[in-house]
Amino acid sequence: MEDRLGALTEVELKPGGSAIPVTSSNVVEYVHRVADFRLNRQMAGAVSAFLRGFFDLVKPGWVSAFNEWELQALISGRETGEGGLDVADMRAHTVYAGGYHDEGHPVIQAFWRVVASLTPAQQRGLLKFATGCSRPPLLGFAHLEPPLCVAMAGGVLEDAGTERLPTSSACINTLKLPPYGGPSPEQAERRMRDKLLYSIESKAGFDLS
Repeated sequence: MEDRLGALTEVELKPGGSAIPVTSSNVVEYVHRVADFRLNRQMAGAVSAFLRGFFDLVKPGWVSAFNEWELQALISGRETGEGGLDVADMRAHTVYAGGYHDEGHPVIQAFWRVVASLTPAQQRGLLKFATGCSRPPLLGFAHLEPPLCVAMAGGVLEDAGTERLPTSSACINTLKLPPYGGPSPEQAERRMRDKLLYSIESKAGFDLS
């Protein structure tokens, strides 16, 4: 069955296929035909349109110089394996907005301490939350476009006791971080860590504001 604008339409995988029951003798052929339909026939129009646009920007001859793993690295970034991010490189190429003017701001200093304390998987989750991709750019964060931005959510320091979660605008690589406060700097930092991890691990918080 194929879903076309909410309507289910029966599609034969081969001529007369709707009258052929799936049995143990033909199940392998059936699986292959389903896979071919889902991955090739059903997606042919979308893939063709994508390739036309892609090759308008990139010459086909250039692509043929790379294998699939190299091409994935160029498009999606560098695979970090089980390791974490290069936090120093990430920090050196991050910009600030909305009230966080530079990394001298106490909230920003706490933020980078939190980032450095995260596990490798949590660091990759943070990057994905903020940018939509868990991999850093192939040649480092200097090549992230636009650069990673940490902006003050709400833009008011008076909101330092907020219980709001961080949000992101991944399309412009922006993390919106409330100015978490507390009775002590340590408690404020713990609150920030808890809120960041909640957003990262719940896969929630994306917005377009």
